[in-house]
Amino acid sequence: MCEDVFDLISTGESQTLEIKESVRNPLDLSRLICAFANADGGKILVGFKES
Repeated sequence: MCEDVFDLISTGESQTLEIKESVRNPLDLSRLICAFANADGGKILVGFKES
């Protein structure tokens, strides 16, 4: 499973992948989730730094 996460991080952000090191404001996270739900969906990784 860890390898899958590292593979995602190495591909970088896209329309279906968002990588956040931290989310200080819960409203920002809820907006991001709503945006993905209203689009084609995707993955949100929180607690990771994009390489």
